[in-house]
Amino acid sequence: MTTKKKPTAKEAMPGCVLLFVIALGIWFYFSLGSDDDQSGPEDFSSIQARIAVEECVRAYLTSPGSAKFEPYSEKKYVRVNDTLFKFHGWVDSQNSFGALLRTNFRGSLIYYPDRNTTKCGDIHFY
Repeated sequence: MTTKKKPTAKEAMPGCVLLFVIALGIWFYFSLGSDDDQSGPEDFSSIQARIAVEECVRAYLTSPGSAKFEPYSEKKYVRVNDTLFKFHGWVDSQNSFGALLRTNFRGSLIYYPDRNTTKCGDIHFY
């Protein structure tokens, strides 16, 4: 019959450090991973702003059904105040010949909390 000997503090140290690093990573991921906690008066989140912007940009495209926007990890939306967002990004979409082209855009989005609606400000394609 063999008995297991208890690990010494020196032997247990790497496991404790690894566990601490994993716990710290999880904490950072959930506490710093989203800026939606700082949303506006009616809880208008940056995700809702992104969806509204994509709808505005699609309205100008020849083939809105073919639109592929940049991934959310590349988001370029800045909340100026509770009701105004500034944005810039890119979209891949088909032109009238069916060729897929990447187009950059920038503009602003205005949120009206009393009506819970949005309006696109100036949108420029370049």
